[in-house]
Amino acid sequence: MVDANTINNAPMATFGKFKLGNDSLNIEFRRQGSVYIYDASVPSAKVFYQLDSWHQYEHPERWSKDFQFEAEVFDNNNSVAKIKTEVPSGTAPGDYKVYTSYVSYSSTPTAVEYNFTPRSSQNYYVWVRARSKNTTGGAISVNVTGQTAKSLGCLTNTTWQWYSLDACSGQAIKISNLNNQEYTLSLLASNSNIEIDKILLTADGGLNLNPNQTPCGTSVANVSTSGSTNFCQGGNVTLTAAAGTSYSWTNGQTTQAITVSQSGSYSVSVNNGTGCAAVSAPIQVTVNSAPTANITSTGNTICQGQTTSLTSSPGSSYLWSNGATTQTIQVNNAGSYSVVVSGSTGCTASSIPLNITVTATANATVTTSGSTTFCQGGNVTLSAPTGYTYNWSNGSTNRQITVASAGNYSVVVSANGACSATSQIIPVTVNSNPTASISANGNTTFCQGGSVNLTANGGSSYVWSTGQSGSTITVTSTGSYSAIATATNGCTATSNNINLTVATNPTAAVTVNGPTVLNTGQTTTLTATGGNSYLWQPGGQTTSSIIVNSAGSYSVTATNASGCTNTSSAVTISMNNAPSPVVITTAGAAEFCAGGNLQLSANGGSNYIWAPTGQTTPTITVNQPGTYYVYSRNSSGLVTSKDSITVKMAPTPMNPWISITYFPNTAYQLNAFEPSAVTYNWSTGSSTSSVNLTTAQLVTVTATNAFGCTSGTTSFQSQSVVPQTCATPNMLTAYNLSDTTTMLGWNPSITAEKFIIRYWQNSTGVVLTKEVGGNISTSRINNLQPGTVYFWTIESVCTSGVKVSAISNFKTLGTPLFCGSIPQHLSTTNINTSRATATWYNTTADSFMVKYRPVGSVIYQYRKFDGISNPTSGIMGNLIPNTTYEWQVKSFCSGYTSPYSQVEYFTSRDTCGSMGTVTIASVTASTATITWTNLSPMDTIKIRLVHITNGSVRNIVFNANSQNGSYQIKALRPNTTYYVEVKGKCGGTAGDWSAPVIFSTSDITLKTVEGNTNHLIGYP
Repeated sequence: MVDANTINNAPMATFGKFKLGNDSLNIEFRRQGSVYIYDASVPSAKVFYQLDSWHQYEHPERWSKDFQFEAEVFDNNNSVAKIKTEVPSGTAPGDYKVYTSYVSYSSTPTAVEYNFTPRSSQNYYVWVRARSKNTTGGAISVNVTGQTAKSLGCLTNTTWQWYSLDACSGQAIKISNLNNQEYTLSLLASNSNIEIDKILLTADGGLNLNPNQTPCGTSVANVSTSGSTNFCQGGNVTLTAAAGTSYSWTNGQTTQAITVSQSGSYSVSVNNGTGCAAVSAPIQVTVNSAPTANITSTGNTICQGQTTSLTSSPGSSYLWSNGATTQTIQVNNAGSYSVVVSGSTGCTASSIPLNITVTATANATVTTSGSTTFCQGGNVTLSAPTGYTYNWSNGSTNRQITVASAGNYSVVVSANGACSATSQIIPVTVNSNPTASISANGNTTFCQGGSVNLTANGGSSYVWSTGQSGSTITVTSTGSYSAIATATNGCTATSNNINLTVATNPTAAVTVNGPTVLNTGQTTTLTATGGNSYLWQPGGQTTSSIIVNSAGSYSVTATNASGCTNTSSAVTISMNNAPSPVVITTAGAAEFCAGGNLQLSANGGSNYIWAPTGQTTPTITVNQPGTYYVYSRNSSGLVTSKDSITVKMAPTPMNPWISITYFPNTAYQLNAFEPSAVTYNWSTGSSTSSVNLTTAQLVTVTATNAFGCTSGTTSFQSQSVVPQTCATPNMLTAYNLSDTTTMLGWNPSITAEKFIIRYWQNSTGVVLTKEVGGNISTSRINNLQPGTVYFWTIESVCTSGVKVSAISNFKTLGTPLFCGSIPQHLSTTNINTSRATATWYNTTADSFMVKYRPVGSVIYQYRKFDGISNPTSGIMGNLIPNTTYEWQVKSFCSGYTSPYSQVEYFTSRDTCGSMGTVTIASVTASTATITWTNLSPMDTIKIRLVHITNGSVRNIVFNANSQNGSYQIKALRPNTTYYVEVKGKCGGTAGDWSAPVIFSTSDITLKTVEGNTNHLIGYP
């Protein structure tokens, strides 16, 4: 750059030469100075330009308000625009006295920008000197900061021309209201045909540098699209404007077609060569956001057999590389996983693949040395595979553990830092051994030919030392006996021993000292031997010898010093011409029904006399139960033989109970029941337990039992089968009676708002009431007095009024049910873990049979009970704890067996709170230690200590959580016998007392205090 400013001493302009590089240049020098640029980088197209005419010719302090720019003075930030220099044809090289420097474009033009600052507020008119490379022409968009862009159009002249008219309005382009601040003037050619030389901003509105210029017309711009204008992020659409000479899009682009990838409204101003730009209608482009596709995992490295969760970032749908379509997937295989996420707009995104690595796990299979269910005292060895490190659930780190306690066992196996594995859970069950004991039901010393029953307890099955099985055996021989008890869990225990002694029976014999065939008045002597004492039959004499004078069969029972007896063979003494022995016979069983009688006949013998009736006929008729005797006598009145028979009165059934079943508008079904009945006799002719009545009528029914005895008659008046509302109750009946309860029923066809039952005893005058719903026809009454007559009524209560039935009555049972009856009113009491008491209403019977089983089982257990000692109950043993049972009972009477009763249910107690073996140890004069085994963990232990002599009781209660326990009882009395029992409580439930254990404290040891001359006694 050369500063040629020579103020005051130089002419305004002159020409001169200077050398720049290898080139000599002939240029104009100006007094105010100039800046020269010479580009000779391309020898064939050297460029020279001088910054001139960009301000007035005077000094800067006198510059005008106009701005004149050389076109080449611009921000050349685009390679498509180039500065060119043009000199007249024939001009010598380096001669730049006459030349033109201008801006030319090699492709789509970019804007040319000039900065200027007005000195004051001013309006400017724009002139641009330009030309077209060819006649195609074009336009120039003119824009000043803050102004509306204008267009110089119709630039088709190939020579340099000045242009100032707006292509659309045809008026000179005017820039209004500029202030004293910097502005940018921007010129944008519509195509590369346009070249720009100079720009003038003048305040002179009358200046006209081209009187020949004419304005251009306008046109409408159309735009076409390459596809949908609604697409997903990452897509695009091409907008193509209709052909024109230049284009100006709202996003700043100036090409005919633009590719859009952002949402927005797009339009284009198209210069059609006439100088007026046409603006297209806005085109709305919507770019839908693509969802985010990321993967998170719970672990990128997992052990074999494990899984990890892969979760996609949120979307509306998912497609994983393994075909899964949920947001979260579980993966257990190694591999690369990716996901395509779809958003709500349908756009998708693909995640970066995530690699999952699977590491092999250790082998954690546990083997056992035997069964994992065994009895107390047993064990099982659990073994893990070799070659690893181990951590068992019981804390052991060995490869093998030997287990003797119940529990769930497992091991974590690790392989040198690789993945660890946990074995399967091995449940170990340790079954409790039973507590085995045996007892005798009589003396353990008995005579030859006798026996004693030994009964085992504590198990479900037993094997005796004799080889026999079963809970009870009958022993007839001297020896020591024990049993091995096996519980339901298969565990065994050996009982205590019981020693039995069998004493020898005497050898009883009778010798005859005289004839064995006697004449009348003759005697003979019978002598007994072999015993220490004797009892003769018949006669009852107790001497060793007796004198007999009548026919008979004589024997003696000898008793030795051990108390054992033996009866001798009979010696027959006969009389010459004596009759045969007398025998009583009956036509059937020796029993009769109430109101009946029985004929007894004497056969054999002669000269009869009956006792206690005193009759002397061969046949008598009796109508009272009891024992009857007949004696045969000789002619002298001496008894030669006798016989007896016991006559029983067979039970008479009760009057049948009747209950009602109603079939609306069809029939009443009357159901008769008497516990001992085998048949019924209805007045309708039916012999079944039920009859159906379709009309109002009076019927009667009786019951006959297995002994052929018939009950009294029960009458019943049925009514119409048509349903009735608020009618007077009738058809009153009482059934299913016991000593304290009954069921009351009335006509089920009658309904009311409610019913009121009133019942009373005449003796008390107290009326009791019970209210039931109006659709009820039966009700149970409780808390009655045994063997008592009650009167009762039933009232139907409605809004229309109260209607009262006739008075009826019933009598509660005061005596046992008759022999042969089905046991009634079953209940279960005294339930514990292993036994329960089956209870029924008092029933006369020879014996009872109870059968019971767990609900769902097909196998019953049976218990038979003597009817004399157990008329109302029996114990069911060998129960499984915490199990629901069903049971039934039937009776045996005089050879008749009743049907089984209805089913009763109960649930055995849990082992919670119950004790196993209880023992006493370390007994001193004042202390003893009690030890027990819990059948289950307990919260509280209670010990009961009883002084056997005076019956005083001491209770000891304390907390305990162990399986086994012990406690030292203190402050006992010396030389005293106690019994102690223990029970527990867990979860609020108390168990049963253990079997009592008896022990005696020792006596106090006496010792003499040394040096005590009075020999006073001291105690340790």
